[in-house]
Amino acid sequence: MSCTPDTTGPEPGPGILKLTRAAN
Repeated sequence: MSCTPDTTGPEPGPGILKLTRAAN
Protein backbone atom coordinates (compact mmCIF):
# COMPACT_ATOMS: atom_id res chain seq x y z
CA MET A 1 0.00 0.00 0.00
CA SER A 2 2.33 2.72 -1.23
CA CYS A 3 -0.65 5.06 -1.59
CA THR A 4 -0.56 5.88 2.13
CA PRO A 5 2.90 7.56 2.07
CA ASP A 6 1.79 9.59 -0.96
CA THR A 7 -1.03 11.15 1.02
CA THR A 8 1.22 11.88 3.99
CA GLY A 9 3.69 13.60 1.67
CA PRO A 10 4.28 17.37 1.76
CA GLU A 11 2.00 17.80 -1.24
CA PRO A 12 -1.44 16.29 -0.58
CA GLY A 13 -2.64 17.57 -3.95
CA PRO A 14 -0.66 15.19 -6.22
CA GLY A 15 -1.07 12.43 -3.65
CA ILE A 16 -4.86 12.63 -3.88
CA LEU A 17 -4.64 12.60 -7.69
CA LYS A 18 -2.61 9.39 -7.54
CA LEU A 19 -5.13 7.85 -5.14
CA THR A 20 -7.98 8.77 -7.48
CA ARG A 21 -6.13 7.25 -10.43
CA ALA A 22 -5.53 4.05 -8.47
CA ALA A 23 -9.18 3.94 -7.40
CA ASN A 24 -10.25 4.29 -11.01
